[in-house]
Amino acid sequence: MDRLTKRQRALKRDIDEIVDLLGLEFNDIGFIGRAWRTAHLERVKEHLIRSAVALDHARIDEYLDSLIGYYIFGARKSFAKLWKTKRFRSFHRLILERLPVSQKLDFAKTIQRGIPKGIETAIRRIDDLSNAPAQKPPVFGGHSIYTVDGFRLYWADTRKIARYFHRRLWR
Repeated sequence: MDRLTKRQRALKRDIDEIVDLLGLEFNDIGFIGRAWRTAHLERVKEHLIRSAVALDHARIDEYLDSLIGYYIFGARKSFAKLWKTKRFRSFHRLILERLPVSQKLDFAKTIQRGIPKGIETAIRRIDDLSNAPAQKPPVFGGHSIYTVDGFRLYWADTRKIARYFHRRLWR
């Protein structure tokens, strides 16, 4: 492996410490008693998957905010420039932040004709998954999200959504 830069080494140290603080070590679990290893590994797996779902749900929310923002304020300005305007920040804070993903998707479908049914379905499945954390176990595409098959389906949907919005918003 190539040598890491000073910044990369610092980031790796930070990540190692965060993993240690959160108790998410999974490569070397010899320090955990045999009776607790399975429970520990299950907790690490669940934590990683829940984190991915939360981050991806937030990213989808931002994609929809961007689509709606460009529609309302025009696509001539970059999104960074829109954020510098009081009008856009007020619109975002007073309207967009208060709408759930499902309503943003409904609005986006109205203003952006041609959102493929597969993208809409994927967004709704991820939104349902994100909004149903007490479901045991959370199901995605007919599989527990905590299985490799369930997570692969989820991951494929998130990549499909990302590709769609990247083409749509930043062509």
